[in-house]
Amino acid sequence: MRASLLSRTEAAHDDSVWGCAWSPAGVSTLVTGSVDESVKLWSEAGDSLEQKHHLVGLSLGVVGVDVDGTGQYGAASSLDSYVTVWSMGDYSTVHQFTNIPPSETWGLAFAPAGAAGGSDGSDGGPKLLLAVAGGSANCVRLLDVTAQGEAAVLAMPEPTERQRREKFVLSVAYSPDGRRIAAGGMDGTVAVFDAPTGKLLHTLDGHFKPVRDLTFTPDSKQVITACDDNHAHMYDAEHGELIEAFSGHESWVLSVSAHPGGNAFATGSSDGKVKLWDLATRTCAQTCSEHTDQDCNWNIITMVQPSRPRAGLVARLLTNALALAAAAPAAGDSLPPDTGPHVQIDCSGYQLPTPDLTPDFLGPLRHATAGNNRFAYRRFQLGDPPDATPMVLLMGYGGTMSDWGLTLLHRLAQHREIIIFDNPAQGLSEEMKPGDAPLTPEGLEESTLAFISSLNLTRMHVAGWSLGACAALKLAAFHPDRVSKVVAWGGTSPDGRAVTGSLGVMKTLFNPHNQDEDYAAQNFNLSSPAGHAGACFWITDKRRMPKDGAKPEVNLRYSKGVMRAIRPWNWGAWTALKRCSVPVLLMGGEEDIIIPPSAQTKLAAHVPGAWLAQFPNAGHGFLWQHMDQMLAVMEAFLTSGGSSSEAQSGGGGGGGADTRTELYSRFSTAACPVH
Repeated sequence: MRASLLSRTEAAHDDSVWGCAWSPAGVSTLVTGSVDESVKLWSEAGDSLEQKHHLVGLSLGVVGVDVDGTGQYGAASSLDSYVTVWSMGDYSTVHQFTNIPPSETWGLAFAPAGAAGGSDGSDGGPKLLLAVAGGSANCVRLLDVTAQGEAAVLAMPEPTERQRREKFVLSVAYSPDGRRIAAGGMDGTVAVFDAPTGKLLHTLDGHFKPVRDLTFTPDSKQVITACDDNHAHMYDAEHGELIEAFSGHESWVLSVSAHPGGNAFATGSSDGKVKLWDLATRTCAQTCSEHTDQDCNWNIITMVQPSRPRAGLVARLLTNALALAAAAPAAGDSLPPDTGPHVQIDCSGYQLPTPDLTPDFLGPLRHATAGNNRFAYRRFQLGDPPDATPMVLLMGYGGTMSDWGLTLLHRLAQHREIIIFDNPAQGLSEEMKPGDAPLTPEGLEESTLAFISSLNLTRMHVAGWSLGACAALKLAAFHPDRVSKVVAWGGTSPDGRAVTGSLGVMKTLFNPHNQDEDYAAQNFNLSSPAGHAGACFWITDKRRMPKDGAKPEVNLRYSKGVMRAIRPWNWGAWTALKRCSVPVLLMGGEEDIIIPPSAQTKLAAHVPGAWLAQFPNAGHGFLWQHMDQMLAVMEAFLTSGGSSSEAQSGGGGGGGADTRTELYSRFSTAACPVH
């Protein structure tokens, strides 16, 4: 058996293709799902593909698609944890399952037509069942499309002591006879269930890394798996025994598809190759190298034609990591209307501790041009500060210079020169050639570097809050020669290893029309007196700053860019931070609902020499609620020794000083008053 290239469709999607599925024989429709938040349907036109339809609005990206055995229905799972089922005839939505918790959907598979519990979807007929890999729920969900509800939950077996403890189900498949369901997990677990009863039949041994995909042979007798250990395994589905391990790929095996004739199967790998395997000889019959991009830019559809009999084999290139519980507008969305309502916070009785402070010390508004951006910025210091190294502050999502507040800036300027600016296109900053493309943390990092260069700054401290903290960490990771020290207030890994709040929290945060009180409700615990006082301090203090309000249309672009940056395949910054030579201080609130404390704890253990301070009874806005204590920790860090190892205790790199431990113990347990 040999395969020949039938068609290569360049730019089939605007981003990586994570899933594809052929409709049953005779229909000749290919369904592709992409992280560009859409599904496309293609028809065969000779030896090429023609787009038939485009389904959009599948938020955060599509991770799995399938077509039922009758060719009447298609389904897609997306990173917002929605499962969408549509008619293949008129493309109308049959049902959308929206009540599945965040990160609990991944791959999916329809029950075969005519099988036990299988599908034709007609009234009074068999159920239309859909098996969905349950992600972080460590289960397989059986969804009844006909009844529009959950039919059953199949629990994965507990991993053995040798296996990794990452309980996340990535892949699922029905046997063609409908008798069995197989599922693969992040820890290497492969489980086979009895489909009618849901009983666990076998746990298949041999993998200890993520099983990205699996399939049954057409006779339902074997299960074939694709794994990050660079192997595909074939198991006896009846007895649960390993039959053969197939090696030859140079990187993760991401996908597998069985030939309908039963004599071959194909695998796709992140090494950029598709391999065709002969089941009779159990050897590799052919290697195809049409996919040449090894960096996950997999937005090319390749049709491969076995010489006999004709059948389409498409290697779908999926990728790794956990789904993020976050939400942003779909890629094609325009600015929605402001429908309200907005949060109301009563700060009528609040008195600022420094009522006579004025913004005169900020100096004049200045402008600097770097690339396509004309930055609005201010540069100031009080007297002759002891630290000659200036500090650049990076604001977070939806914020401008005014959001720092007058008091924090006045306190910071007593120690060193401070530079604040509005992020690209935001506030008083402008684009030379206005656009509408997503604005990402990577772009913020690059534009910040260009801005700094325009000021002829060769080396500086960088402190960022929230999204600004992510950009600051990227500067530390990729431009250590330009950064002296980094302070990350409420930050997380600025890539696919990011850990964020719940789906509901992030949807609220990413409302482009948010006002001060809306953000305060996310940043402070308004149900506690200290949190309410912190919110009133922040709101009242920032309103003493010169006006430079955020722009809703720019907020929309940043929300899209954030989600593009933290999609799960992108681990570049996380990897670079492991080798980071820049001293890093991570700070956060113990009640932060936007960036959970666990995110910073993991990051501190990962970054060599990282300091960590977390503040009690405080959320994302801890730096205003605990300003005195926060500044004490920060100054201790900035005035400590120059290497990251000198500042380290209990972090990622091993090393000495007790200073960080004492500071962490003191400020994470003290009952700190609101400044």
